[in-house]
Amino acid sequence: MSKRRSIILTWIISYFSILFLPILVSLAVNQESGQTLRGEINRANATLLAQLRDNMDHELQNVRRLNMELSLHTMVQSLMYSNKYANNSYVYDVYETSEELRLFKASYPFVDNFYIYWAAQNTVILPGTNRDSKFAFEDLHGGSPSMSYEEWLSIMQRKNYHGFLPMQIKSQGGSLKPAVAFITSFPAGPNEQSVGSCVILIDAAKFLDMTDKIRLFSGGQVYVLNDNNTILVSNSPDTDIQLPQIERLHISKEVEFAYKAQDGQQYEVMHAESSISGLSYVSLIPSTLFWEKDRYVRNLTIVSIVISLTGGSILTYFLLLKNYGPLHRLLRSVAAQTGVSYSRNDNEFQYIEHVFMETIDEKDKIGLHLKQQNQLFRSNFLNRLLKGLLDAPLPVEHIVQAYGIDFQSSRFAVLVFYLNDIDKFLSRLDQKTANEKMKLLRFIITNVVEELAGKTHLGYVCEADDLMVCLINFSGQTEHDSGDANDLRQIATEAREFLLKKFHIDATISISSSHPTLNDIPIAYKEALDVMEYKLVMGSSPILSHEDIRSSLRTERQGTDYFYPIQLEQQLMNCLKAGDYDQAKITMDSIIEHNFSEVTGHVHLRKYLLFNLMSTLIKTVDDIGALGTFSFTRDAAALDRLHSSKTIEELQSLLTEALQEICSHTSAKRKLASMETRYKTHMLLIQDVIDYVNVNYRDRNLNNSLIGQLFDLKPSYIARLFKEQTGQSLIDFISKTRVERSKELLLQKELTVGEISEVSGFNDVHVFIRTFKKIEGITPGAFKEMNLV
Repeated sequence: MSKRRSIILTWIISYFSILFLPILVSLAVNQESGQTLRGEINRANATLLAQLRDNMDHELQNVRRLNMELSLHTMVQSLMYSNKYANNSYVYDVYETSEELRLFKASYPFVDNFYIYWAAQNTVILPGTNRDSKFAFEDLHGGSPSMSYEEWLSIMQRKNYHGFLPMQIKSQGGSLKPAVAFITSFPAGPNEQSVGSCVILIDAAKFLDMTDKIRLFSGGQVYVLNDNNTILVSNSPDTDIQLPQIERLHISKEVEFAYKAQDGQQYEVMHAESSISGLSYVSLIPSTLFWEKDRYVRNLTIVSIVISLTGGSILTYFLLLKNYGPLHRLLRSVAAQTGVSYSRNDNEFQYIEHVFMETIDEKDKIGLHLKQQNQLFRSNFLNRLLKGLLDAPLPVEHIVQAYGIDFQSSRFAVLVFYLNDIDKFLSRLDQKTANEKMKLLRFIITNVVEELAGKTHLGYVCEADDLMVCLINFSGQTEHDSGDANDLRQIATEAREFLLKKFHIDATISISSSHPTLNDIPIAYKEALDVMEYKLVMGSSPILSHEDIRSSLRTERQGTDYFYPIQLEQQLMNCLKAGDYDQAKITMDSIIEHNFSEVTGHVHLRKYLLFNLMSTLIKTVDDIGALGTFSFTRDAAALDRLHSSKTIEELQSLLTEALQEICSHTSAKRKLASMETRYKTHMLLIQDVIDYVNVNYRDRNLNNSLIGQLFDLKPSYIARLFKEQTGQSLIDFISKTRVERSKELLLQKELTVGEISEVSGFNDVHVFIRTFKKIEGITPGAFKEMNLV
C-alpha cells in the first residue's frame, strides 16, 4: 500500500470487489429481519425524493428552454459570432438585444434573473440594460465571500461549459442570498477564444420550498448537487458532504440507498440522479428511524463480513505476488532498453505511457530535423539528376515539386564552378571552425549564383564531385542557341566578378551547351566537366563554354573508327526510361551514322558496337524491372538476327523495333502512374469539399461559386468533378445536407419551422419547405407532426 500510485492499488480494489458476493449474502441475512419496516420507510422517502427530483426537473426544463431560446436568438447569435462589431458599432444592437430579453422575463416566473456575458466586448447584457462586466458583477454578485470577480470572469470565459453552479446574488434590499446558476458557454472552435456564456439565476429558496415535505416527514437533510458533486441547495447548515462511498444496501432504477456515518450518528442516505438535469439529490435520515430490534442479526452479519474480508485479503496478497511478477519484469526490460529510469512509487502503466510518449516526441524531433535538412535533400536530388542516377516511379516533373523546384521550360544548361583561390576569404573568418567556413562559402556561392540566374532564368545550385554546380533552366524568352549562350556567359561573368570583388573568391567557370530536354541534363553536366577538364589542362580564359572548344573536341575525334561515349549511352537510356521514342531513335541513329557512315573495315569494332548497343537496351529493361517482358530478351533468334545483320538499314530496323517496344512499355507505365496520381488527387479534393459542406452548411451563401473560390477552382469545374466522383450535383448535396440537419432539429420540437429554416442555412422558409418536400416527399410541418405521434 506504500506504492500509492502503483497499479497494485488498482488490483487490490479489483480483487476486493470479488468480496462483494459473500458480503451481499451476509447482508441478505440481515436484510431479511428488517426488510419490511425499512422497505416501507425507504419507499416512502424514495417516493418523496423522486417527487422532489421530478418537480425540480419540470422547472429546470423551463430553465433549459429559456437557455435555448436565449442562445439561439438571432440578435444574440449576431452579437456573438458576427465580425461587424470590430469597429465598436455595437451599442445600439446591444440595446435592442437587452430590450428583447425583457420579453422572456415574464414568461418564466421560476427564474429570478438571467444575463448574457459577451466575451468580445467584456459586457454583460441584462433584460432592459447592459453593463461592463466588472460593474455587472458588483451589481449582481458583489460582496460574495465565496466568489471573486476574477473567479466569476474565469467561469464566464470557459469554453464548452454546460452545467449548474452555486452562486450568491443580491436581493432588492442589497443583501446576499443563495442562488443556483445555470451556465452555458456559446460554442467556439478548438483554436478559438471563448465567445461568451448564458447565465440563468434561480433563487435557492424556491428549491428549498420543495424539500419541506421530506423534512417534515422524516426530519432528513436534503442536498442538491451538480455533476461535480458541488452542493447547490441544502436545507442543512452542514455543507461538508460527499456522496457515500460505502456498501450499497439496495439499488433501484429510481433511487440508491446506503449507510453513512456522520458526527457519530448513523444515517440512511438516499441518492437520486436526474437524467434530464444531470443533478443529484441526496437525503440523510437518522438510522434510528429504521434500526431498533435487529442488532443481533447485524452483529452476525458484521462477523461474516470480517471473516470474508480476512480470507479475501489473504487470497488477494498471494494473487498480487503471482500477477505482478511479469509486469515488473516488463518494466525492467523497458527501462533497460530505453534508458528511462523507473521508480517503484510510479504507476506502472503511466510509466509505459511516458516511455511511449517520449518515443513519439523523439520521432517528431527527427521529422523536424529532416524538414530542416530539406536543402540538403534538394542538393542530393540535383546531384543525382545531374549524373542521371534518378530512378523513381513518378516522372521527374512531379518529384521536383517536393523540393521547391519549378522548371519553366524544357531547355537546360549547366555551369560548373572550380574555386581557384579561397584563402583570402577563409582568412577573414578567424572565429569560425573549418566546417563552418566551408558551409558559409557554399551558402554565399549558392545565393549569389541563384539570384543572378534568377534575373532572366532559373538557377539551382548544389555541390557535386567537390565542385559547385548550377543547373540553369531557361525561361523561354530566348528562342535559339546563340541567345542561350549569351545569357549563360553573362550569368557566369557577373557571378565571377561579384564573388571576386565582394568576397575575394576566385572561381573558374565552365559552361555547357543548351539542351532541349530534361533527359539531356546529364549530358550538359558531362559537357561542363569536359570543358573544365580542358580548361585545367590546356589553360585559357577563366570562363569557358562548350561552344568555345567544340571544334577542338571534334578535331580530336576525327579518324577514329569507334564512337560510343558514356554520356551518349546514358542519354539513350534516359530516353528509353522516359518513353521518348523520337529522341531515343535520333540518338541511336546518330551513333550508328557516326560509326558506320565512312567505315569500310574494322569488323570487330562494328560487332563491339552492336554488342554495346544491345547491352544498353538490356540494361535499360533490367533497370525498369521488365527483363522478361520484351520479345528481343525472350527470343534468342532476335539476338542472332541483330548479330548477323549486314547493312545499317537492317541494323537500324531491328534496333528500332526494340526501341519502340521499350518506349511503348515505359510510356504506358508513366501514363498509368500519372492517372493514378490524378485519381487520388481528385478523391482527396472531393472529400475536402464534402467535409467543408458538412461544417459550413449553415452559410446561406454556400454554392458552387463560393466553394470554387475557396478551393481556387472554377465553379463549373468543381461542380463537374463532384458530379463525376459522387454521382450527384454539388447543389443537390448541399440541399440534402441542410435537410438532414433540419430533420434533427424538427425531432427536437423546440423550434418553429421558420427558425429551423434559418438555422439550417436556407435563405427563405418557402425555399426550405419546397426543398424539404422535394427530397423527403412531405413538408417539414407534416414531418414534425408525424414524429409527435
